[in-house]
Amino acid sequence: MAVHPDVQDKGLGTLIAMTLESVARQEGVKRVTCSAREDAVPFFAKLGFVNQGEITTPQTTPVRHFLMIKPVASLDDILHRGDWCAQLQQAWYDHIPLSEKMGVRIQQYTGQKFITTMPETGNQNPHHTLFAGSLFSLAHADRLGADLANATRAPSWRYHYSCRCTYSL
Repeated sequence: MAVHPDVQDKGLGTLIAMTLESVARQEGVKRVTCSAREDAVPFFAKLGFVNQGEITTPQTTPVRHFLMIKPVASLDDILHRGDWCAQLQQAWYDHIPLSEKMGVRIQQYTGQKFITTMPETGNQNPHHTLFAGSLFSLAHADRLGADLANATRAPSWRYHYSCRCTYSL
């Protein structure tokens, strides 16, 4: 797979890879492998491929290639529970009105991850950084949501400055 340099960084390669992965999923494929040129390894790593090392078999080109492998998640693993997300988001708005004013939104719940977003606009202080209270409120609402979604295990979480919290359940 290759994208012409004039149209790189526009998401075309990602779209092609995601489409191929979707077809692989429909066919019941458990993992996808590829031989990536050395300069393409970071691209495939960003898509979730794991570098297994340099391919050392004789090749017809002097360019180094690396074996990249990615497990293909089943539809059960990536199911978006829109009904649960809508109910939980409404509960937040009903019981924590500030969450609605802050723009807290549930992006998705997959059974493996619980992801929320919050716009930076309206949550910034005069120094153009996020209010600590906004971050705390987002993290608290996220933890409540993750705990409700998965009451049997305590989720670990990581915060992204882009106002997106992801919990691995």
